[in-house]
Amino acid sequence: MWTFKDVITGLYDQFIHESSIQNTTQKFYSVKYTTDGGVYGFYHELEHYASRMIHAPNSYTFNTQLIMGLPASMIWLVVDKGVTSETSSLNEICIWQSVSKRVIKLCDDMMIVVESEWLPQVTPYERLR
Repeated sequence: MWTFKDVITGLYDQFIHESSIQNTTQKFYSVKYTTDGGVYGFYHELEHYASRMIHAPNSYTFNTQLIMGLPASMIWLVVDKGVTSETSSLNEICIWQSVSKRVIKLCDDMMIVVESEWLPQVTPYERLR
């Protein structure tokens, strides 16, 4: 006679491998921010792996991974606004990350305009001299 516990334990032992459990955890901690996916793509990829972990990360761990996975320029802008893993909600973090991405893009665009209008046009070789 099999008990419910015996059935579940047997199924777990048969189909769940320790290496697959570790792979999910490693993938969660190795997710990288990409400009193609942006902030929300990065968030969804973290969420994808977190939902497949045996013990999902707590909100602090998830928020820390979300903040620390950003490019350094975005981290400084987000942290400068008082956003932290300890005190900020997931929604606040995502909003400020999205805003910081736009600020960086705007600054980059302004720098291109300033360089093209105010600096003399020189070849890359001449800039090295």
